[in-house]
Amino acid sequence: MDNDVHIQVESEGRAFMIPVPPEGFTLTDLGQVFPGATGLQYKDDDGSPPTLVLKREDTFRTPLMGWNVQGRTYQVIKETSLDVFAGFRAEREQNRRTFFRTERRPALPGTEAGPSSRPAFSTKSVTLAVGIGEKTGGFFVPISARNKRKVGGTVNITVEAATANAGEITSKALQKFEETNCRFDKNEKWILAYPDGSQVVDLPDKSAPFNLKAYKEYLSMEYRRIRLYLTVKDVPSSSSSSSSSSSPSNSSSNSSSSSSSEEEDATQVHSEEADNIGNEDDVETGTPTVTFRNTSEDVMADRDLYFHSDDSSSANLTVTQSLSIPSGVMEIEEKIDSTIGKIVQRTCQLLEDEVNPEKILRVYSSEYLEGRNMDTVEIDTDETTTYERTELFISRFTVWEDALEQLLSIDNLRYPLYVSFHGEEAIDYGGPRREFLQIMVTETKNRLFREENGVVTLLEDDFLCASQQYFLGGLICGLSMLQGGPCPTFVEYILDKESKHHKQFMSGLRRVGIIQLMEKLPTLRMIFKESNASLTFPKIQRLLKAEFSAPQSSRRREEEHVYGQFLRYLREVAGRRKSVTLGHILAFCTGAREIPSLGFPSDITLTFSIGTESMLPTASTCIMQMNLKIPALGVERPPQEFIYNLWDLAFSNTFFGLC
Repeated sequence: MDNDVHIQVESEGRAFMIPVPPEGFTLTDLGQVFPGATGLQYKDDDGSPPTLVLKREDTFRTPLMGWNVQGRTYQVIKETSLDVFAGFRAEREQNRRTFFRTERRPALPGTEAGPSSRPAFSTKSVTLAVGIGEKTGGFFVPISARNKRKVGGTVNITVEAATANAGEITSKALQKFEETNCRFDKNEKWILAYPDGSQVVDLPDKSAPFNLKAYKEYLSMEYRRIRLYLTVKDVPSSSSSSSSSSSPSNSSSNSSSSSSSEEEDATQVHSEEADNIGNEDDVETGTPTVTFRNTSEDVMADRDLYFHSDDSSSANLTVTQSLSIPSGVMEIEEKIDSTIGKIVQRTCQLLEDEVNPEKILRVYSSEYLEGRNMDTVEIDTDETTTYERTELFISRFTVWEDALEQLLSIDNLRYPLYVSFHGEEAIDYGGPRREFLQIMVTETKNRLFREENGVVTLLEDDFLCASQQYFLGGLICGLSMLQGGPCPTFVEYILDKESKHHKQFMSGLRRVGIIQLMEKLPTLRMIFKESNASLTFPKIQRLLKAEFSAPQSSRRREEEHVYGQFLRYLREVAGRRKSVTLGHILAFCTGAREIPSLGFPSDITLTFSIGTESMLPTASTCIMQMNLKIPALGVERPPQEFIYNLWDLAFSNTFFGLC
């Protein structure tokens, strides 16, 4: 390398003569003159394109023909925001993999190698979800476990991945459904079907006979995401319509015989002229004949039905009795209500005269939930390992629809939610669950409520009621309160309403015991007050607990400087900075934009590390830890507005695996 060499370096119209030390020219040397520099290139006057100066770690390598060449100019390379973000994503992924890596212990005789803190798991057996579906209107659709007229739901079975074929999966699914669902008839002609309704015989591309392992490789999907269905083969479409008759008495007798069957709808129909109709002689010529037909759709009580005849006359009919509910469903509902009643009673015994709503909810949550602790981080990368939890597979584009389909098919909601967002790599140890509940509570308010002049009311829409979306909204609000989600403060405005729409919403809250608990301990209603959930700068500052280096260390000064800068940024966000909110920052650290009804399980830890590649902050929502970057020793501090813009970019991102 040349000795006592100076080179002219240009950037954004500025030029400086920089000495090249004998021991080597580093990126740190360049960054002292040009903050934000990430590289160096040179251009000769012979018309050749610019050439990148290579570097190993932090030190630039000597260019061709040396540093000091006549006619050569050096230019600084600076990353754009997108470049910085791309580097941050790579660093974030590396940090994630490092955090969740576990040391493997040597295998003992007769066992497989595994993490030192837990026994090895076999990779041969896998858990597979099998549901029940049917073809309706030309489409194959799953049947929910809450369907009161048809057998539905989903079961998990354990099979050997390498050998499981359609026959084995069908046999185990039939056995599991028979054990868990008293309405299930194993003697029906059940077949195993793909999600499109076609029978499982070969792989979808007909390349080979069906095998679970081959099907997984065909889909390029984890076993836990695969769904297969049982469906009845060659079911004739039964026509239950009564024949049109000129005698109203015949029509009446058909309706009576239909109602006597357990499989038919039990409805009573009245019209204004029913009392005047006696026999065939009483019917006037031209009186329209009404034909009744059973359908696969539930009919809401008190809904007007209009039947049109050929002469455009119409009869206004009102359903005055709701559809009959099979005894099996009633037994399940009664069992759930009995269990919740016992949990509420036990909670009241533990609390005695307690009036603090947060403590009441926390004790009830601990009694209600079972299975794996919600806030326990269990490191395990074996996809075949299952825990007692309620797994949900959610697309960010159809969050509400996916939740409606999956949550309404689950009978036991006492296990903690385990949320997987499509295409995202996060393992749910709390963060994805809190974000899912945050999204769903917001969707509940936007879809089912309206606010005018500060008054919140429930939208009364019969379609939403028929599709049980009010029930889902109430269920989500209850689960959010019990599993660390935001408090649905808007519920306070509708607790004492009596319409069928309000009752269905309340039945969702009742499904997890919130209404029963409020009836026993009325002070729980105070948890819905707006002031309890509002997020302010003092609140979020108290949640953040910074972990500094030793007082005498060289890093302590920079850490305290960045921490003070971050507090000023928080004040600005709480005030005049509109690009992000305090909710964005809280969600970046925890997955929740509001403080949950139960509070957080711990404080938010704020740590510091040297930003060698990027100054973007990182976070782990599961352990609620955020990491801020400090400049390397001897490197000039970046401008404050540059750091603020980077923080805006990080905190506005919502996808796991990216921030």
